[in-house]
Amino acid sequence: MQTPTRRIRNNILMLVALAVCVLPTQATAQLRPGWEALPAETVFCVRMPDTKGFLEQLRDTTALGKRILTEDRLSQVRSLITESDAESWEEFTDQLAEFGFTPEDLIDLATSNWGFAVIAEPRPDMAPRTIGVFWADLDDEMIDRLYTATDRALQKRIDEGDDNVPTRVDLELAGVEVRQLTENIMGMDRELGFEMPDNFEQMSQEEIQEHFEEQRRLNEQAQQVTVDQTHTLIARMPGRLIMAIGFPQLGNRGRDLANNNAAGNIDWETETDLQTLHAVTARFLAAQTQGAADPFLARVQATPAIATLVPEQGAVFEIYADLALINNIVREQMIANENPENVDTFNTVMSTLGLDRIGMLAGAIALDGQALRQNFFLGMPEPRTGLPQTFAANTLPPTPPGWVPTDVGYTQLAYDLGLLYDLIVEVATATAGPEARQGVDMANGTLFGFIQADIRTLLSSLGTRHSIVLAKHEQVMATDYEYNEQTDDWDEIEVPEQVQPVALVWEVTDADLWQRVINALAMTIVPQSDGAIESIDQQGFSGLRSSEEVGPPMGLMLGNGRLVLTVGPTILDRLLTLLNNPPDSRFSMAGSVLYQDASRIINLRPGMSMSIQDGGASTIDLKNFALWALDNADLEDPSLADKIRNLIPSDEDLAAAFGVSAGQITFTPEGMLIESAAELPNE
Repeated sequence: MQTPTRRIRNNILMLVALAVCVLPTQATAQLRPGWEALPAETVFCVRMPDTKGFLEQLRDTTALGKRILTEDRLSQVRSLITESDAESWEEFTDQLAEFGFTPEDLIDLATSNWGFAVIAEPRPDMAPRTIGVFWADLDDEMIDRLYTATDRALQKRIDEGDDNVPTRVDLELAGVEVRQLTENIMGMDRELGFEMPDNFEQMSQEEIQEHFEEQRRLNEQAQQVTVDQTHTLIARMPGRLIMAIGFPQLGNRGRDLANNNAAGNIDWETETDLQTLHAVTARFLAAQTQGAADPFLARVQATPAIATLVPEQGAVFEIYADLALINNIVREQMIANENPENVDTFNTVMSTLGLDRIGMLAGAIALDGQALRQNFFLGMPEPRTGLPQTFAANTLPPTPPGWVPTDVGYTQLAYDLGLLYDLIVEVATATAGPEARQGVDMANGTLFGFIQADIRTLLSSLGTRHSIVLAKHEQVMATDYEYNEQTDDWDEIEVPEQVQPVALVWEVTDADLWQRVINALAMTIVPQSDGAIESIDQQGFSGLRSSEEVGPPMGLMLGNGRLVLTVGPTILDRLLTLLNNPPDSRFSMAGSVLYQDASRIINLRPGMSMSIQDGGASTIDLKNFALWALDNADLEDPSLADKIRNLIPSDEDLAAAFGVSAGQITFTPEGMLIESAAELPNE
């Protein structure tokens, strides 16, 4: 019998030996791309189609690759990792070597072409059988090494006395030799815990004690039994390795089977539906050369927005998920578990939120010339209801207000929070009944007593333009406590902290209402703050302002039809100045070269959201924050800080590597488009 620690280590080694099988190196001309072989029953797919090509393009055509992601810097990073914990690194490399691999092999595998998908095979009168499939384009020598590593991992577990080693069966599916590894899933023969009896409130103290003593005795007598099985099928084709996994699915039924079959004569192949796993894997293997009869790819390409969103070349990452099919699977699983109340609640929530008509999710990250693009699509077809309807209800022009300067990050969101409130109340009422409605009415009544308005009116009065400003990090002094050995007590001290100033600006539709809110806050919290929070009038605005004594300085100010909420030491003063005296158009974001660059790398359009920032400046700010954190870190090895600091790029390199970053959320009749682009200039 092996120890738990040894079992965990061996399981990890086994997983490494199996998992690296999905991390490829070399495409093959004989087979179709792996994801084109996926059947229509696929619900999720992620693929890394050309990581090495992406990295080569990044290094050859961008300052980021030429100045920062250099071989020399990456080599120093690897050296730092190995030196920081030499003992663990040596143990890791020794374990890899035992299975014929080096860390360089793992890097090579991880940056190659692979994919993973989940298939939900329908079954009559049952929930679908969920199966995971991996495919990896590898050269045959690497496949040989991975097969050998798998054999070694199994033998090692046998040699160390593992009592749950996967059993191996060799078979043939679709004319391809397949290894089948089956491992028992162990669990307890009863659900551990302490159940509360229905008549608990009527029980005496003696009866309660007897009840829990019996529960404790049953827990101690519980034994481990086989409650399910995992089947892993591994196959190789010219230049490709394929793996399919039949996920555990029995749940509580597995424990019931074990308890009702004391002799252990359970037909696990039937119970775990091994036949369906074989059938799906056989179809997937055959489709590598023949193509899928009803491919998942056809369903993806049926949505025009996806076809234009995902590039044919240059992508380093792609993801696809059929959310409508996933919703159906969740519903069918609930039905299979004989839980009608949950099914009704699920249907009500999805219908009320308008998510019962949600469709395909697709996205890609790709290097397109000098722009790194991250584009996603979510199917929300018209006519929309529920949450999608609230998203698409309002739009804003793709232009920052004139008061926004160029040296901040700016995001605007078009949204009516009153619509969201209505939706939340509708869901709560539909699922929790009249009690939820009563709770909402009580909350509204309490609020009305303070500001003469209900929650919905308050939220809607913020308007539909939410402006968010992010400035560079600033230092503030915060209160902390330090132990004093002489007094055997804790001394209050001030310590520096880095805070990123943030501001939210609303063009309110009811300034009188928000003045009542500020007055109510002033009457309740200012007298109790001991001067840490004060009522102020400043630059035509009135409101509340806090000092550093209660955390990062904050401000809530109202004036000229605008409500301002700020966090940070200097941003309130500056923002009020900008709102009262907008900068000359040449120095505002809307009239800047930065905005022109944003319009150049992304087709800015009226929509739900837009964001723009100077990527170089924000990266330098992030670097300075990291350096501050490094200086204040309590490192066991002080020299480690100097080594890390030497690896951090200079301000000059960061400014050259990153240009403007921009993003937006817009809607088409088919759904939601989430687009962003980061400019990566060449030298």
